[in-house]
Amino acid sequence: MTSSSTTPTQDTILLPEVLATIGSFLDPPSLLPCLQVNKAWHYTFLPLLWESIDDSLYSWPTILERHDTRQPHGNDNTNIKDEAWLRAVLTKHGHLIRHLTIHWIPILDADSEHRNDMRDWEPVDVDQKINERLLPLPDEYSLSPLQGNALLPSKDWRKSDKKHRQDWISGQRFWTLVLDNPKLRKLTIDRCLEDLCRVRSVDLLNKIIAGLHSLATLENTLYDESIETTLTRNLALTSFRSALGSPYATISTTFLGMRSLATHSNLGSRDFFLILRHLPNLRSLECNGIGLFDMTFCPDAGQILEGQPSKLRRLVYTGFIRVDRSISTHVLPWLPHLQELTCRRRLFPATAKALAANCPNLEVLRQENFSEPIHCFQSLGEERDFLLPVLQECSKLRVFDAIHHRIDADLLTKKPFACAGLETFRCQVVVTERVNQDDAGVAIPAERTNRALQEQQHRIYDHFAELTQLSTLDLGYLWRDPEAGRAAYIDYGGPIERTLELTLESGLDRLSTLKNLQVFGFEGVDFKLSKLELEWMVVNWPRLRVLRGLQHDVTLPGLVRDERKAELCEYMQVLKPEVKHQMLRLDCGFE
Repeated sequence: MTSSSTTPTQDTILLPEVLATIGSFLDPPSLLPCLQVNKAWHYTFLPLLWESIDDSLYSWPTILERHDTRQPHGNDNTNIKDEAWLRAVLTKHGHLIRHLTIHWIPILDADSEHRNDMRDWEPVDVDQKINERLLPLPDEYSLSPLQGNALLPSKDWRKSDKKHRQDWISGQRFWTLVLDNPKLRKLTIDRCLEDLCRVRSVDLLNKIIAGLHSLATLENTLYDESIETTLTRNLALTSFRSALGSPYATISTTFLGMRSLATHSNLGSRDFFLILRHLPNLRSLECNGIGLFDMTFCPDAGQILEGQPSKLRRLVYTGFIRVDRSISTHVLPWLPHLQELTCRRRLFPATAKALAANCPNLEVLRQENFSEPIHCFQSLGEERDFLLPVLQECSKLRVFDAIHHRIDADLLTKKPFACAGLETFRCQVVVTERVNQDDAGVAIPAERTNRALQEQQHRIYDHFAELTQLSTLDLGYLWRDPEAGRAAYIDYGGPIERTLELTLESGLDRLSTLKNLQVFGFEGVDFKLSKLELEWMVVNWPRLRVLRGLQHDVTLPGLVRDERKAELCEYMQVLKPEVKHQMLRLDCGFE
């Protein structure tokens, strides 16, 4: 620590505080070294501790839930952090904050007066964290310069007049905080701000954002605006996300700096290719669909792109059967550098085949379904196994996440995996029949049949045993409706038929090569594993941290407790307490 880092005035101010805290516990010879250590700690580590603050982590939620001393908290109020404490601690250390993520209104109000050098500013789901406690209000009803020009108080009949007034001021404080931090590199304008105040005119708000000349990342889900206008206003942007379905998704001007674009729009096929042309360095694109409402899919993609393949590496879109062939023939051939494809809803055969043929650098493939039970897909009689070519052709594949998809065991084992470095496998594997111990000795043909079926499962396990980099192996998934009523039991159907037994007899021990396995899932699988298999897992999968298939989720309605699973779950907790028992929950992306 150099002498120029502090001033005598600062040292003088800090000295009484330090002496009052530790002076009575130390002998004079020890006091000076302690003060020196404290000084080094204060000027070296405090900036690092306060550089990034997220009020949803660590002790912040507990502090903010109980920080109003006017509310009863039992007999012990010694640990209550009140409003004065909150403002004092942010006044003292808030100038050190560079990355701020806010979920709580009190943090916004207490922090808005002192910050002028932040880099990242993210209010997230603030509306979910508003409590009934109200801050002391200033006499004025609105703040300059925003009053009446761009914002209006929210219209929520459930709020009291005082709450309306407080939210009106808190909403303006958000924009004041933006104004006071012109060096922001990241800004999130979350739709939760609508609960504080409404947008009357976007012109003033856009002028405020235009003044952020260093802004590189913008997430705007509060009000709609064309992509081109946003990029023209903030030329330093490299990443822009809007969860609004903007009808202004077309681009006619080239922006070389953009790397990531996310919009909730259904892009026309021509608009899609114009985006690739005018954002030539784009690496990631998310949209709600491509060419879904086109009468004719864009036939002149090559002319728009001037014959140059796109550098796009990540594509996220919603898949529909009517554009499956168009995506495969008109889109994927122009994306040879694609490394990640995430398809919301469902992938279809033509797209899967085109991926294997046109995207040799593919590393991540995800198929996401959010609203339908897995058993619905079994009853459709749809074509299956069509994702298999991706596993057999894409040598760089690391993540294969398609838990609603089914692959026949015989087809799976006919050809080795091309992706020896696969880290995540989520997919159903179905066998021809099940090994039935009760059939043993009944008849020679039955014995031979059972032996053949057991050999089939051995081949499956041998196939997976080659994937020594696997950290996640999910072989099943049970969908549950979290919004269903709790009055009656909901019949979701039985286990997935013709799935792996997961017993040592059927060949589970052949997976002893998976030393990196951390997540093992078998939800919905008609398994026969016992305590013996759990003991084997503990020994042979030393990094195992999550099991999916034995848990009972009390937060979901209509689930009858399975005593056999409960017993196995309790036994596993005894064998290895650090293993968590969780169900697979899918992230739905845009909301």
